[in-house]
Amino acid sequence: MAKEDILSYLEKEIERKIPQEYEVELEWDKKRNQIYIICRLFVENKEGLKISDVDGNLAEEIITFEDIIVLNGGNYELNSEEFLKVISFDRKKGISKLNLDNLVDSLFNTLNKGKVELIAFLNNDKEIFELNLDYEFNNENSEMIKYPKF
Repeated sequence: MAKEDILSYLEKEIERKIPQEYEVELEWDKKRNQIYIICRLFVENKEGLKISDVDGNLAEEIITFEDIIVLNGGNYELNSEEFLKVISFDRKKGISKLNLDNLVDSLFNTLNKGKVELIAFLNNDKEIFELNLDYEFNNENSEMIKYPKF
């Protein structure tokens, strides 16, 4: 059996820990050495409010909110303001299993809290809606999960 890599480990843990009511998908940009964790929240717009996103697109029946976590194993500078979180790491060493576990747990908590806050936003209890991921990358020495090979 092949040794687990970051992609396969994340896929397994996301499937195990995050309920299907949240949509989470992984994309791997081999050229840039980046892994994207794309997460989406869906909330029914019961009041029929006309809500527009940052691009000006109107959402009427179902409100969809999408954000991205980037695992950046490349030498590319990213604007962290454009993403939920940017986590840089050394792709030759990989990422510790503990860091990946904590990331998936934090993502689950963020999606739960985000859904509640998105509903509050739709009920006019909040002026602005955004997700905030409470996660700090640690460089502890625990079992390392390797970056995927081509």
